[in-house]
Amino acid sequence: MKEILVIPRFFSIRIYLVASGIFFMLVMPISVIMLFKYGPYWLEDKQILEANNAKEQVNLSANQFDTLFIDSIEVNSTQKAADNSIVIEPEDLDFPYAFSLLTRMMFVSIALGFAWNYPFKLYFRKKRRLQQPSAKLELFCRKWLLKVPHVNALIIGFGFATALTFMAFEIYGTSFKSDTTFDFFQQFFFISTLGAILTIIFVYFWFRHRVRFIYLEHVFDSVSLYKTTTTKYRDHIVRRLWINSLMTTLLPLTIVIFYLSLTKTFISEVGAPNLNKDQITVLFGKYVSIIDQSSLFQSEHLFYVNAIDSLLMFIGIFTGILISIIYLFFFVNWTHYSIVIPLREVVEKMRQPIDNELDRLAILRTDDEIGELANGYNEMALRITNNIRTLSQITEANQRFVPVQFLQMLDKESITDVSVGDQIQKVMTVLFVDIRSFTSLSEQLSPKENFDFLNEYLGFMEPVIRAHHGFVDKFIGDSIMALFHQKPEDAIDAAIEMREQLKLFNERLIAEGKPPIETGAGIHTGILILGVVGGEGRMETTVISDAVNLASRLEGLTRTYNTPIIVSEATIFSLATHNSYKTTFIDEVFVKGRTGSVKIYSIDGHCNEHEKSSLKPALDERITKLKTIVSDLVQKNELLYPYHNLAHTMDVFQAATNSGIYHSFEGEELIILQAAALLHETGMSWGTENHEEKSTRFAEQVLPQLGFNPEQVNRVNQLIMATKMPQEPFDLCSSILCDSDLDYLGRPDYVPISSRLREEWIMQNGYPTDMRVWLLTQIDFLTQHQYFTDFSRQRRESKKNENLLHIKSHLALMDKLETSEDKTSSKPKTPEEL
Repeated sequence: MKEILVIPRFFSIRIYLVASGIFFMLVMPISVIMLFKYGPYWLEDKQILEANNAKEQVNLSANQFDTLFIDSIEVNSTQKAADNSIVIEPEDLDFPYAFSLLTRMMFVSIALGFAWNYPFKLYFRKKRRLQQPSAKLELFCRKWLLKVPHVNALIIGFGFATALTFMAFEIYGTSFKSDTTFDFFQQFFFISTLGAILTIIFVYFWFRHRVRFIYLEHVFDSVSLYKTTTTKYRDHIVRRLWINSLMTTLLPLTIVIFYLSLTKTFISEVGAPNLNKDQITVLFGKYVSIIDQSSLFQSEHLFYVNAIDSLLMFIGIFTGILISIIYLFFFVNWTHYSIVIPLREVVEKMRQPIDNELDRLAILRTDDEIGELANGYNEMALRITNNIRTLSQITEANQRFVPVQFLQMLDKESITDVSVGDQIQKVMTVLFVDIRSFTSLSEQLSPKENFDFLNEYLGFMEPVIRAHHGFVDKFIGDSIMALFHQKPEDAIDAAIEMREQLKLFNERLIAEGKPPIETGAGIHTGILILGVVGGEGRMETTVISDAVNLASRLEGLTRTYNTPIIVSEATIFSLATHNSYKTTFIDEVFVKGRTGSVKIYSIDGHCNEHEKSSLKPALDERITKLKTIVSDLVQKNELLYPYHNLAHTMDVFQAATNSGIYHSFEGEELIILQAAALLHETGMSWGTENHEEKSTRFAEQVLPQLGFNPEQVNRVNQLIMATKMPQEPFDLCSSILCDSDLDYLGRPDYVPISSRLREEWIMQNGYPTDMRVWLLTQIDFLTQHQYFTDFSRQRRESKKNENLLHIKSHLALMDKLETSEDKTSSKPKTPEEL
């Protein structure tokens, strides 16, 4: 079974929320610390501002009052201004408004991101639910998937840019009454800008990671996934390593330096250089004597960190380092996966023995050196696949000249291992088939017509030989020389079936207005020497034996005795059962090249084959009752199981009965086989899982009521369990049941029956609706499947192979149509082109 991909979920809102949280985790602590830092300065500025305002009003009133009262008014007004509460200016409300604007624009970005990413979310939701996305939606996703990181970065960048632009206009486009307020907002603007840049980078790389390593193979076709038209790669691993280095070193260092600069206080602000001894001791500690001697404390560039600022600095550094660790975690993981996943895929593809060409290729996920490596591997894999295909074609072509069975009997794996003198002695059966009076027929045809006639005739006959485990040693004009190395029955069965094929060939000749032909076949079993003869420049495989000459002479005698098939006595005596065929002794003859006489027999077909195949004995009364019970049970669930229904049960029952009769089953043995055939799927009425065990439990309930003893019930249950996939027959009876269960694989009605099985899998097991998945599953199953009995192999194997070829042709046609549609539609670009 081909592995089915698990369709992931498309994340967008989650990424935006995490990014927003990280942004506020970075900005909020700094903002709070800045408020603590600038709080005292704000209070001082406000007091000074209020005092100045009061003094100006006093000066304005001086012209109206006596100068004697100026000093008292000035003093009282100043004291009153100092005692009044702090007046809140409009500029003091800019920070809450700016922070609110950042929050609102973040929500706007999330809404825009949801709207943009919704088609992708809808596409993957349909995929998970095994629904086919519309062509328009699929085209949109293929066109824009690789641009998702850029678009989402622009969306969240738009929100930040709008808020920061307004903040910059408010800071640099208006005047502030307080320098402290201006410094605060300027630093808040810089911090917000840094946080916005880091958030945009975070969103971009997160979406980029998910697109390249999670979503890619679920959207693009094979051409875009495995091939590239670009020769120069735009990205490099060193750039990602630099980004990681900056995120792991520069970001934490920047945060530490920023908090240090934010919490420092110059000694000039506390009265330097007019510092008393206690102040100097607090500022310089044990270095007082050194500084006192050199007067360094007079420098205005020296600074210190007070106790409150130290606490704020440590809190800020801790939160900053925490944010850095979060960034570090994500970026290191993304870099790790961007290197490890492509390399792991390439290694796995190297190790997996995959027959499908596309399954051997690695997905091109990146446009850096790793992507270049994957692309180089794909090019190498395609060349190797093409070379293997070419070698396979050459091998197949060689096998048409030198049969693979010939090489196997010589114990050679390839034709390249063959050398002059290789040989083996083996008992085999030789079949000679020749067209009677072909010379007179060929005189009426042109050379080309002769070739066409022979090729058409041999096209009917040669597959029959292969179907019966034989191989053609050579074609001699209109004659066929075939060898059968397993058993003589194969040669006789092939000769009989070739007679049936001759009837079909003659029907075609008559339809074309040509006279029918007649053939003769000679069969003999004896010791042969197979080997390679020739010289250094020319070699040939051949068979050297008197048995070959005798088989050829027997074929010639078919004209004399006017019988289509003549078999030597040696072949008759080599048969496992002498009553399998209708044989008639003809004569004892002397043939050219032999000193002794040979007794010859004619073959007129299988013995009682028609009677065996058409024999319909009366069913046992117990089986008749069992059929009624099973029919009533199975029909209750007809709608749930389009395949495992009553029709399937009766089909298996009939196939098992026919095969059992062919194998001379009768009495109790046949009844047990029929009972197992009827009961083997009844467990489906209680669910598909382990339905064979459920069938045995039902058999244990119903069979004793029909008169089956415990030993017979146990025997039926053993046969039922043998049909569980993978099938494990343990004797002839279980082999018959297993073959009957899958009898349809080698029948003309295979397609409609398998379609019902697909429908049932979709209904019951959530099987994918994609027809390609089903065809690949069937190809894999039919390729591995084998019939266990000669009865089924002879009657079903050939048609099963035809059904397999039909499925492969159907799949190839689907690939061709998809390729044609891709050429006529807008072709999706490769990851490297985008």
